[in-house]
Amino acid sequence: MTKSSLLAKAAHLRGCATISLMALNTIWWTALLFCVTLYKAVVPIGGWRRAAGRGMVNLANAWITCNNLILALVNEVEWRFVLPRGLDRWRNYLVIANHQSWTDILALQRVFLRRIPFLRFFLKQNLIWVPLLGPAWWALDFPFVKGRSKRAVKAGGRSEAANLDFVAKACAKYREIPVSIMNFVEGTRFTRQKHQRQNSGYDNLLKPKAGGVTMVLSAMPDCLHSILDVTIVYPGGAGTFWEFICSRRRQVVVHVEEKQLAGLITDERLRDEGFRSHVEGFLNDMWRAKDGKLRRLAGAF
Repeated sequence: MTKSSLLAKAAHLRGCATISLMALNTIWWTALLFCVTLYKAVVPIGGWRRAAGRGMVNLANAWITCNNLILALVNEVEWRFVLPRGLDRWRNYLVIANHQSWTDILALQRVFLRRIPFLRFFLKQNLIWVPLLGPAWWALDFPFVKGRSKRAVKAGGRSEAANLDFVAKACAKYREIPVSIMNFVEGTRFTRQKHQRQNSGYDNLLKPKAGGVTMVLSAMPDCLHSILDVTIVYPGGAGTFWEFICSRRRQVVVHVEEKQLAGLITDERLRDEGFRSHVEGFLNDMWRAKDGKLRRLAGAF
């Protein structure tokens, strides 16, 4: 057996070990989470439900902590963070990031763990059926939105209005607890094929979509503190999630910049039917800066 084949076999064993440990970790913490969820549902006392909600977030943070330990022990990931000062676990944030791989979620959970409120992602409604994780996301009040089916596209704005109403109801719960809402505004993972098909105008990014950001800003304009603009870079190339967990001593660079909302959200703009256009312009400016940042950060490591 050649050296290269031995290294490949070792990499696959490492990947199998990582995914197995993460699966066991998920089973353990989701089982505890479902127990607390049941008690929260059957005891109709506001104080108890708030305490149960905090306990559920602590369980989710413990799950993330164990995943981080698994990556540190088995894969020896080297994390490099650039963070703004003053991040606060008791403030509400909208977190926006570029999207290259499912590894991005691990990176975001790693960088923001216990630095800001627990991250909640926009999820397509059919993901609620994912074993273990789907019900866990539902229990943790993740915002589920309907995808754009052919029927929805024909319906025009009605699908988006329904999503806005659904997100508004979800965001109403966040007025009682600190929250960080995460949105991958490209809507899908970056690939060169998608980039060419879309003719995006950016070197390393797909076009940003304003729908999700507009919904959040419209639903909770008075309780968001700021936007966290996250740029995720893999100096050795993003690759697939499986390639990441099979690798050893990989580098992940995460650059976070805080952007204030003063110029984006005003009473006048929220009442304006063209508010989405304002958000699109804001995201396009952000994406032009992020494109250059990706080039600089990739060349620095």
